Amino acid sequence: WRGIKDMDDIKLYNRHNFSGVLIGTALHDGTIKVDNIRNFNQS
Repeated sequence: WRGIKDMDDIKLYNRHNFSGVLIGTALHDGTIKVDNIRNFNQS
């Protein structure tokens, strides 16, 4: 598990139906910004 480093990783996980736990872990790890998640969810 290398963590989520950019939005492409989130799109990949979303496309393959990974659970939100992985994204939550990355957020807790500080590798991605919460605002980026919000922007992604609205697009």
